[in-house]
Amino acid sequence: QTFGFTAVPCNASGEPTGATGVTGEAILSGGEKTISFGTLTFTAPGNFYYLISEVKGGQTGVTYDPVQYLVHIAVADNGDGTLSAVTDLASRSGSTGTFAPVAAGEEAVFTNVYQPLPTSITLTGDKVLIGRDQKDDEFTFVVTDAAGKVVSVGASKAAANGAAGSIVF
Repeated sequence: QTFGFTAVPCNASGEPTGATGVTGEAILSGGEKTISFGTLTFTAPGNFYYLISEVKGGQTGVTYDPVQYLVHIAVADNGDGTLSAVTDLASRSGSTGTFAPVAAGEEAVFTNVYQPLPTSITLTGDKVLIGRDQKDDEFTFVVTDAAGKVVSVGASKAAANGAAGSIVF
């Protein structure tokens, strides 16, 4: 399964600046995967902010994480012809609200929940009585689960001698 993410340039409040962002993806294999946005290059000192969020996909049964992360990248001129960068991270649980700092050393984590959609079946069967005609609801049948709990009850419908009467649950 592939999940998509965006890192959009924004201001210190998390409001997009309108500049083009970058996209990343995580291909799941075994439950966890690292998100990669590639390498970001900075050519001047300054404070840079990116809003990271998951792109809601259309995978059936998957609940997408609404959390957003605000990444602050502080680029400094080292005075020796090089630049250095340090980052800090904050998060909020959705597209509105206040960002709270994420503990040092922690990463952005997006958690998805998979819950398959329910399905149903219609159980039917036949009951044959030889020697006389069946009467409606003369025979009762039950469906039980693995623990023996009754989950459905059905009854036979009338049929002529030797003919199959239907069972409806």
